[in-house]
Amino acid sequence: MAALIVLVLPMVFFPLILRSPSTINRVCGISLVLFFLIGIWLSQSRAAMLAIAAGLLAFLFTCVKLRLRLLIPFVTLLAIPIILLSTIQRESSDLSVSSSMRLEYSLTGIRMAFANPITGVGFLNYHKLFERHTTKFDEYGERTAHSSWVLALSETGFPGLILFLSLFIFILKRAFSIRDTQPELFVALISYGICMSLLSHTYQLPLYIFFA
Repeated sequence: MAALIVLVLPMVFFPLILRSPSTINRVCGISLVLFFLIGIWLSQSRAAMLAIAAGLLAFLFTCVKLRLRLLIPFVTLLAIPIILLSTIQRESSDLSVSSSMRLEYSLTGIRMAFANPITGVGFLNYHKLFERHTTKFDEYGERTAHSSWVLALSETGFPGLILFLSLFIFILKRAFSIRDTQPELFVALISYGICMSLLSHTYQLPLYIFFA
């Protein structure tokens, strides 16, 4: 849910707040943005908060001519994900275990890829074969890769990862080329790219709808 909010945020912020001449639209846009930010805070998702920061930086450094009068509001906006990150209420030990296991999920996916470099382990087989390839059993049973890139690599091999990465880069270039007229597409892609790097969204339909 947090990842979908990250994808939608720029679609609200740019047309309703920055570009709309209507006061009603701006009020509605600000209300929606605040509503979405509350949702991200409640999700306690570090990936989503980092994604918001990355999206703001992408807009700041690629879509805006750096002027002093623009730096102040954008630095203020950039403080939002920092504030959200500081309010995470999860235990430090829980965060440490989470980070450690995310690394192990990635390493397990890489081991799968080297064992099956051309075809991978097959569609939807990462979670079934996790225990066979992991070397760390702090968690066991069916697990996911927690990374769209690692999931593509492990299940479809190196050719599959290259195709998936090539598609993303192609869309990124297209979004960058129209950043002057539709910056929300580029910002959303950067933000969601952060989220999908930390979540298994390789086969999630919203990603491909957005690409289209």
